[in-house]
Amino acid sequence: MIYLQVMCNRAIGTFRPLLAGLLLVGLTACGQPELGTTAIERTAMIRQNYAAGKDIDIALVWHKDKKQFRDGAILAAEEINAEGGIDGHQLRLHFTEASSFLKSHHVGRAMLEGRYRNAKQVAGADIAHRVVARNNVSAVISADIPVESALSSMVVYKKHGVLFLNAGSSYSSIDWVANDLYFQLLPPNKILADNIAAEIKQQKWQTVFIAYLDTYHETEVIELLRTELVNDGITLSGSYAMQLGEGNLNRGYQGRLRASLAELRYSDTDAIILLMPPKLAAHVIHFTREIGVLQPFLGSREFNSPKEFIDIVGEHGIGTRTTTLYRAGDYQVKRFEEKFNQRFTGSKANVSAMLGYDSVRLYAQGVASAKTVVPIQVSEALNYRLPVWFGLLGSYSFNEGESVNINYSILQLVSRKDGTLGFVAENDAN
Repeated sequence: MIYLQVMCNRAIGTFRPLLAGLLLVGLTACGQPELGTTAIERTAMIRQNYAAGKDIDIALVWHKDKKQFRDGAILAAEEINAEGGIDGHQLRLHFTEASSFLKSHHVGRAMLEGRYRNAKQVAGADIAHRVVARNNVSAVISADIPVESALSSMVVYKKHGVLFLNAGSSYSSIDWVANDLYFQLLPPNKILADNIAAEIKQQKWQTVFIAYLDTYHETEVIELLRTELVNDGITLSGSYAMQLGEGNLNRGYQGRLRASLAELRYSDTDAIILLMPPKLAAHVIHFTREIGVLQPFLGSREFNSPKEFIDIVGEHGIGTRTTTLYRAGDYQVKRFEEKFNQRFTGSKANVSAMLGYDSVRLYAQGVASAKTVVPIQVSEALNYRLPVWFGLLGSYSFNEGESVNINYSILQLVSRKDGTLGFVAENDAN
């Protein structure tokens, strides 16, 4: 049996810029980043509980806009428990929904208005403190929170000795603050940038324009991509940074976007690269086509996952390419989709659901290999005893907590014979 608990909001103090904020979390809110008394006490408790045959408690942080991640985790836990659990222990999930934390700290307004500069860090620490308030939790699985929130959360989890599996960030530069209890399931941004550059080269595009959401994550992808473009002799004709969150474009931003993109109607730019969330990208594509810009689009990842993308972009988006972790045609993926869609009526399996499922399954495999839930020993098992673990998104292998095997492929939006729109593998689009 799986037990679900929705955790409530809890406020803490304020922070300064990213680096200062992280130091403040580490030194004032959480103590020194090394394992201390708090972590030792938690470790002793979870070790004792495991020896007594009690349930294994893990936390899962999710966002209400990506409930498939939560549902994928539920399905994995239910299957594990039905199979007898992990070495006879049932797995119990405790859920923390992130949007209320992000809203309470004005994260949605932080970039739009230029205020609340440390909102993401504060929200991340707030979330983490709510998670560790349950002192029998040995691990947390998280997705769909900003990278700055994940960074500040990481420091809190480290202090409390909690294993942190992050399925929502691919920020490569996280290494400077990462620790032995941190694992990043998505491929690093270098792999994403390499795949985008390879597709640009494959399409024989010589000049490209980049429109992006101005975040730490997308800025890093651009810097990595610039290097690859130079190496491949591809020219960057320009770029446009969007200082707003996901959602509709208001008139002010439409005007700025129009001025930036209108010149592409008369330029020799071959394609437009979109580094932004799918819903926002759909609005940008729709708007760009309306002003007569006809260049093809290449998205940074998973435009195929949310139904809203196709609903918003419509036929304006035909031909749009996107990087994806989805493994079309894989029998394990097909079997999972059938189980998921049957278990959660009204929902549809996507990459987010598969990440939730893989995260729980991966943690369970780490515990089974380590024969304990002590976080540092599970970490050692994931890094060294399980050189390769096969999941729905491919083979997971970690180098000091960073996923190095999972890779992207390319899908293209086409009009099917029945008149509906859908993403297919490029080979099937012709």
